[in-house]
Amino acid sequence: MQALRLAAARRQRRATYRRRVEVRSFATLDDGALSVAHPHGFFSTCSVTLVELMRASGPVDRVDFSRALPLYRETPDGCRWDRFFAPPRPPFPAGDPGADLQGLPWSVNSRYRHFDLAALAPWVDAWFRPSEEIRDRAAALATRYRIDPTRTVAVWVRGTDKAQEFDPSSLDRYVRRVRWALRTGGVDRVLVQSDQAQTRDALLGRFGSAAFAVEELPVATGGVGLHFQALPGREDHVFDLLATVVMMSGFRRLVLHTGNGGFWTVLLRGHLRGVAQLW
Repeated sequence: MQALRLAAARRQRRATYRRRVEVRSFATLDDGALSVAHPHGFFSTCSVTLVELMRASGPVDRVDFSRALPLYRETPDGCRWDRFFAPPRPPFPAGDPGADLQGLPWSVNSRYRHFDLAALAPWVDAWFRPSEEIRDRAAALATRYRIDPTRTVAVWVRGTDKAQEFDPSSLDRYVRRVRWALRTGGVDRVLVQSDQAQTRDALLGRFGSAAFAVEELPVATGGVGLHFQALPGREDHVFDLLATVVMMSGFRRLVLHTGNGGFWTVLLRGHLRGVAQLW
């Protein structure tokens, strides 16, 4: 009975979060250039960019990140859009400034199965295909860690400041999902991804020799998000993060947190087969 009450309280808190989400403007459109200004995390910025493209008031032929990602930038041109994503590929879906986007994709703290991935696919294909630099980084990571995507499950647990949005799922729930994948899903290796050192280390301990983590990615020990910390090498960190997600999106099984990072892993994957979302 206590578990049912806790689950009901969790649903209520998340419903309250969704109700207070407001679609705000984080970009300007000038002569075909969509200039994004969003001083937060990388995948949050991707979600904002997607929304702004979907509700653009005119044709867009390029995205400008010169005012985005200031928390990651160490050099003036270090976080250019074209370093993350390939040149946009027409045909470009037409934006609609009057579109009702209240739930898509601002409410990334919703269940991913409620999103129309087929409707989002043309936007992802036109604007968010990984760049050659990112694909090369992803391939290098796969080689370094000897990853066979057909035999690997990735578990991604957000820590640090994520708890400010809503109560996250317990670590035990992630462990149960991964163990189920190991028993039934034809996988025998576990990629552990987390921005929280304690969470990463706990999961590595739970899965023993089957588990590994991408050592190129930093972790935090406190409650401040990594994107709010002026870490040395943070430009490389954000490129390695996207490369890791691109790599993970092709794994046979995924156990994902609820939030921007999990949402974009699913968008890049293009489907929900083999995906468990912890809610």
